[in-house]
Amino acid sequence: MTKCFKNVLVVDGSGWFPYWADLFVEDGKITRICYGENTGMNFYKECDEIVDYKKDPAGRFPEVYLIPGVNPPMTMEKYEAELKEIMDGLDKGIEIEKTVRKLTGFGYDKIEMIKVDVPADFAIVDKKPTTKILEAYAEGKLL
Repeated sequence: MTKCFKNVLVVDGSGWFPYWADLFVEDGKITRICYGENTGMNFYKECDEIVDYKKDPAGRFPEVYLIPGVNPPMTMEKYEAELKEIMDGLDKGIEIEKTVRKLTGFGYDKIEMIKVDVPADFAIVDKKPTTKILEAYAEGKLL
């Protein structure tokens, strides 16, 4: 089964700015990342399911972040702990991408956790303010 997460802001764990993307998952792995708005349209027909996340009222940005599961094997409790760290960071003025980068613990040569051919461990969280997990996945399966 192929699933597309359309119009999400991906926080990949590198510490760089989140980027807008369509992300595809098949058999528990990330199979394709199309960067930008609706950029995966050539692949939508191959999908069994497309989840399109709405944009803000101005129509410019998605309303959700896609964050990596940083402590596999992921459970909902682990995602909730990760979200708490992110929220604590936001309260201190630390941007979401910097907190996720800290949680990944990777060096400069192994920076992205959201990339092609890795297990689809991620959560979808609300954007403003980041307060809740909308959906969470472990190896592509909804928790």
